[in-house]
Amino acid sequence: MIDGTSQANLLISVLAGTLTALFSIVVTFHFYTKRDTIRSIRALQAEVEENENFAQNLEKYLKDDLEFAKSNQERTDSPGKFYTSAFDSTLNSGVLMNISPESRTDILNHYQTVEQMNSQLEYRSRLRAGPARSMSGYKAKRVGLNKLVMGLLQTTVSSEFRDEAAELSNEQSMSTVENALSPHTAITFAEISETLESELDAYPVLRHIV
Repeated sequence: MIDGTSQANLLISVLAGTLTALFSIVVTFHFYTKRDTIRSIRALQAEVEENENFAQNLEKYLKDDLEFAKSNQERTDSPGKFYTSAFDSTLNSGVLMNISPESRTDILNHYQTVEQMNSQLEYRSRLRAGPARSMSGYKAKRVGLNKLVMGLLQTTVSSEFRDEAAELSNEQSMSTVENALSPHTAITFAEISETLESELDAYPVLRHIV
């Protein structure tokens, strides 16, 4: 028969075990949450770097095509599009909620511009592949889309690229671009890179472990 002291000791032992298990669960949960956040930020960093390189190539592509249009020619290869898989994964997993509101807003604004450009590039590809290509207004539509994407690029790249793109775009009326551009605050590749790095700085030790 268990006396009162033994019952108290048993109860304390059970409570201690339960608290230890709960503490372990909480610590493990926080560790995996931070680990997933760090990995997602790193994936975004890699994607931003890829997109910045693509932006440079896209600028040359659009510039060439605008020049070709002056002589009723066009580039026949596809410009491609920006990568968004890391952003989509981060958004769908809820990891964005683990970072600061300011950084979250910067990321959303940056990718809003990226997705706008992708939307216009996809429309441009459909236009080129469809029956509109043989119509008289095809050239004007293609040039308009090129200028629109160029205008969006100006909000996401370096100041040197902005000046070059602006000079090129100013050769023709910008009313189409101005009417189509979103009024949201754009974030450049350099700015979003700094934002992501600052988020990693919040994990000075763990970022070097996971």
